[in-house]
Amino acid sequence: MGGECIAWGRGVWKSFGSTIVFADAEFCFRRGMNVLWAPNGSGKSTLIKLLLGILKPDRGVVWIDRRFKLGVLLEDHVALRSTLLPDLISYGVLVKGGGSLRVGEVVDLVGLRGELGKSVGELSAGNSKKALIAQALAGNPELLVLDEPLSNLDPASRIAISSVLNDLRDRGVSMIIATHILSVLNPDYMYTIANNKILGPHVLRRARRVRAINPRTGLEEEMEVNDAIKAYHEGWVVLDA
Repeated sequence: MGGECIAWGRGVWKSFGSTIVFADAEFCFRRGMNVLWAPNGSGKSTLIKLLLGILKPDRGVVWIDRRFKLGVLLEDHVALRSTLLPDLISYGVLVKGGGSLRVGEVVDLVGLRGELGKSVGELSAGNSKKALIAQALAGNPELLVLDEPLSNLDPASRIAISSVLNDLRDRGVSMIIATHILSVLNPDYMYTIANNKILGPHVLRRARRVRAINPRTGLEEEMEVNDAIKAYHEGWVVLDA
């Protein structure tokens, strides 16, 4: 199974007490943007932690290609409240080594330039999430593993972060994203979780289409994701953000 996969699992079982999360599950994540789209409580975070080795399967094998430079966001990651934002991001650069984006570049990517003088404890929930995304991006990662990167963000921020991730994918960064919010992400491969199995990949043959309201006419229109991102900046209301 490992030939074309950047991460895979075979015969994976995982339970917590009497609650079965995965039962003989299999999956293969490929180069590009892989999105695991499923409701809260379905096992997305468990799968991310299995991939990263934070959790071990009860049975079966889980593998991720460690030759990639990883950038990681965990849903339950909490930074020390006293940590200054530049220090938090610099730590991401330090861990991943050379060839890294500078702190200022990453801050601009996620829209936190105005927060640079603050500590983590002074940030809103949404900006705290952006700070952790910035830390994941700071080392010029080749593979991003992101758990719920769009939660706690307002619609405008969801569009902005989704746009950044779409752009990174177009520049060759692979990613495994667990989310219950698609916003304007434009994945190459979609997966979901049902009956303790991981279903997919479902290959998208064309760009996703989303709904937006034309500010001049007040009418709802459907358009491709990239067009919706441009339209948002021209005052359109993107309904699927």
